[in-house]
Amino acid sequence: MPIKVIAFDLWSTLISGSPPDIMEEIAAKLSFDTTQDFWDYCDKHYFNCKIKPSQMLRDIAKEKGVKTNVEKLTSLWESTWDSIYVYSDTVPALEKIRKKYKTTLISNSGSEEGKRVLKIFGLAEYFDYIIMSYEVGLAKPDPEIFRLVTKKFSVKPEEVVYVGDGFQNDFLGGKNAGFKTFLIDRRDKHPQFKKEDWYIESLDELLDKI
Repeated sequence: MPIKVIAFDLWSTLISGSPPDIMEEIAAKLSFDTTQDFWDYCDKHYFNCKIKPSQMLRDIAKEKGVKTNVEKLTSLWESTWDSIYVYSDTVPALEKIRKKYKTTLISNSGSEEGKRVLKIFGLAEYFDYIIMSYEVGLAKPDPEIFRLVTKKFSVKPEEVVYVGDGFQNDFLGGKNAGFKTFLIDRRDKHPQFKKEDWYIESLDELLDKI
């Protein structure tokens, strides 16, 4: 069955994520063992609703029973914007893909981050449909957030390709929704999958594998 829609994750797929050292500091101050634990917690409890980063950090500190300076944590969070950038292959790849396929963005993002980054980098124009977790009340890996794509374009799951950097949220999430999924590994986090045909290291490889 021919592919009709290609959907993408945002963070660490099309644009760089927040600097690891800063996020490690924030996670540690909120009593998380790893940065991934912090992000998983946010995905589960906060990225499916509208909430400002300062309030989110304050709520997490309270839930974790941590006494910390939330204002300083918020300043650290805001400082990550200085280091975020669009990957060099992102725009060229999207321009090629849009000539043949419908494009969608599916992002687990807080209520300020997602739309803010699209505006800063001018990426919204490259998508026919944009799904932000906080706007739809769903977050990856919930299959329902992926199914919004099939409903929007009236296509079958097997007619959709999904690309993301997270093994659990993106690769398995999209796969469980019936999509053909690709894991993009820009930072060599998943070397054990290098030989798999669904593994890519840049968007330049994508079209040849569809």
